[in-house]
Amino acid sequence: MTALLIDGDIVAFKAATVSEHPVHWGGDLWTLHSYTSEAYAYAADMVELLHEKSGCTNAWVFFSGKNNFRKNVDPKYKANRIGKRKPICLGPLRERMEETMRCVSFDGLEADDLLGIYGSALPHKTVIWSIDKDLRQIAGLHLIDDEVVEISPETADRNFWMQVLVGDTADNYKGCVGVGPVKAEKILMKKDGLTPWEKVLAAYEKAGQTFDDALTNARLAFILRKNQRDTLWEPPIQ
Repeated sequence: MTALLIDGDIVAFKAATVSEHPVHWGGDLWTLHSYTSEAYAYAADMVELLHEKSGCTNAWVFFSGKNNFRKNVDPKYKANRIGKRKPICLGPLRERMEETMRCVSFDGLEADDLLGIYGSALPHKTVIWSIDKDLRQIAGLHLIDDEVVEISPETADRNFWMQVLVGDTADNYKGCVGVGPVKAEKILMKKDGLTPWEKVLAAYEKAGQTFDDALTNARLAFILRKNQRDTLWEPPIQ
């Protein structure tokens, strides 16, 4: 028996967005309307399609809870989204999905973290789906481009360190100044006898940043795993 773990934040946002319709009433009057029923039908079809493509026996939908713990790590986390309009029926749509689907959410945790926790607990009995590449740091089975693929522990670790170096502009943390994906790959692949964390620290120091800068970015980038719900990422013991 396998379970498909779905990023519900993405499903709900997309469904609510495509279900918005502008209406021109004449002159300069325009309004925007949305039917929760239409958005729900889109979301339900999307969940069913993902379920079929995964080949799993059941599907669970994960939503972010309130009071994101990363905002305690850095108040600027996702601050770039403040004031941006959300789809009209996003709230009611999520409520309906939670009433009718197998849904999970916990206060303080993002959907990403729940996917990481549940996925890492049963890596060969779960399949993770999310378009967010942050989840690629979780070893195990993933539904990517309509195919179930396995991400090895080595690849998952490298993806995490890449994220620490590059940052994530969508979530408003910048990573190491001047380091993009190509440069980050070179830093991590260089055979210099250093551990990945030591490579990261050296890159941050070279960019004029501090240990705390590197630690903060790592804690923001790290997706929680099993038994880590109430802990922050810590550097590996040398």
